[in-house]
Amino acid sequence: MSKAFLDTTILTDAVLKGGQLHRNAKAAIAEFDQLLVPGYAVKEFKAGPLRAFRWLHDKVVTTGDWSLAIAAIGSVSKQQNLARTAIEAVAAFESSMTSQLQRDGEISPREARALKAEEARLWLKRQIMRAWRKQSRSPFSPTAPLDCYAVMAPVETPDGLINIAPTRCTIGDCCIARQLREQPVAARALEDACAELAAKPEMQKRRNVLRKIRRHSTPIDDRDCRYLGDAVFALQCPADAVILTTNLVDHVPLTVALGKTAVAPQRSDDI
Repeated sequence: MSKAFLDTTILTDAVLKGGQLHRNAKAAIAEFDQLLVPGYAVKEFKAGPLRAFRWLHDKVVTTGDWSLAIAAIGSVSKQQNLARTAIEAVAAFESSMTSQLQRDGEISPREARALKAEEARLWLKRQIMRAWRKQSRSPFSPTAPLDCYAVMAPVETPDGLINIAPTRCTIGDCCIARQLREQPVAARALEDACAELAAKPEMQKRRNVLRKIRRHSTPIDDRDCRYLGDAVFALQCPADAVILTTNLVDHVPLTVALGKTAVAPQRSDDI
């Protein structure tokens, strides 16, 4: 039985994104008999892509105007991942629109923007709730749960906003750090692989956290956990599975260090 250990990018493309990214992910996962979704990917998915969709949804609710919600993306431009995913959400919504809200002057431009905001709110809410349900259902199989992270479904609050808490671990010490300390050979191999690519800022941060875990028994915080990133997938991927990712550049050195394999989807129109 062929097994794919999904990283966050593939999970996101499969359950939340649209267009070519979604088609590539769907074609790739169809090649495997078993799709393993680790708890770390779920945590990253919620704190990253799902948070961006939630941010845009809540901005639509608070502004009540689709144009103002789009303009607000500029205010988070320094949060590059959030802003990029919010823009992708805007594009996906626009491509899904089939109704014409302003016909022959029947409603004012302001009314049209308000109506479009309501359509966008409902669309974003559906995408968020459906993506969360899909990631835990067939054909996906949850694996490697984080005992320091509470998995809770998004909920709509009485004021119409969406609460996706928690997005960080809150239950005791980091279980990833514990796993790394229990596997010192693998942890050192990952640290050495990061050292060879230390010119990349994210690899240097990852190396620093791995070294901190190896040298000290003090707990690591949520930021350190996020910096571990791709090293967690390399560590937790079963020996009889491959990591399926869109980011081979970072995954390959880490998986090779542990004698494992990472593969990427082909473009669906090339298959």
